[in-house]
Amino acid sequence: MAAPSVRRGVDRLLVPLCAGLVLGGVVSACGLWLLSGLAEPLWPALRLGLVAALAGAAVTDDALRLGWRWPQNLRQVPQRIRYREPAVAMVQFGFELGTGMRTFVTSAAPYVLIGVLVFAGLSIVGALAVGTGFGAGRALMPLLRAWHHAPGDWDQRLQRADRWLTPTATALTGVAAVWLTAVTLS
Repeated sequence: MAAPSVRRGVDRLLVPLCAGLVLGGVVSACGLWLLSGLAEPLWPALRLGLVAALAGAAVTDDALRLGWRWPQNLRQVPQRIRYREPAVAMVQFGFELGTGMRTFVTSAAPYVLIGVLVFAGLSIVGALAVGTGFGAGRALMPLLRAWHHAPGDWDQRLQRADRWLTPTATALTGVAAVWLTAVTLS
């Protein structure tokens, strides 16, 4: 375990990282929400069916490890940001991860959220809530790791649990997405 002074430094950088993650999720959600007007002419049943189909495809891909190629920007956040002041670098790093535009996506769950933001007909408040939830969900992993008494042990446990954790999280996201879409469109 790291010395307390080192852990305080790491913990201090978690705040800007998490702020960037949430901000990135909110900005992406608002951008996708703007596109939702294009789906307005579609019948509500069709929009619900599209979200349900997307959720089903995402759960199938994650559960069966099919490795479908979901659209993504296969670039990591640039290394040059590490030369900035640490708190600023962590906000930028978190923002870029939070948007999902500059990272490897390891689960299909974010695509289900894209479907909700585009097809569900949410209000701006609903879109802000989805974006905040996405960013907070991304922030949960570094927070849990940092607060674990032995981060190396946490990594091993996460790796062992990944076989069921990712499909379960995607399934829960899918159920929530279909429910939210059905409620919003009714």
